[in-house]
Amino acid sequence: MARSERARRETGKLSKSGTLGIVGLVLLLGSGLVWAGPPNPTPSDGGNNTAGGSGALSSNDTGFDNTGFGYNALFPLTSGTSNTALGASALF
Repeated sequence: MARSERARRETGKLSKSGTLGIVGLVLLLGSGLVWAGPPNPTPSDGGNNTAGGSGALSSNDTGFDNTGFGYNALFPLTSGTSNTALGASALF
């Protein structure tokens, strides 16, 4: 009789740990796939200008192929071509 009681206790332990494993797996898989960062937050415009940061390339009217990242990067640029600036107020 003692042996069957011990077997029942062991089965209960396995059942509890199996339930915990299944719950963990469901939570892991239910969170969705996240393999990388978000998509490109600063797509290029029609003139292939790409800006990231508050005020970056905000004065650009007719320029093309410019890239500015950082606060006010290439801010006063209105018609330049193929310029690149990185950092706060770069090439301001």
